[in-house]
Amino acid sequence: MSTWHQIASATTTIAFSICLFIASQMYVASRLSAAEFSTSHVMKLRNAAYRVPRGH
Repeated sequence: MSTWHQIASATTTIAFSICLFIASQMYVASRLSAAEFSTSHVMKLRNAAYRVPRGH
């Protein structure tokens, strides 16, 4: 019984750390893509602002 408990505990720990690792990877990836998207969006906005003639 004790051995089974240790195996179950170890399996749970391993599964939990794998889930945590996958979640952090997805979080980092989404943050990076969001940062890239916002950066390109800002650059587009700046380019559009530069194209607008200054004096009305």
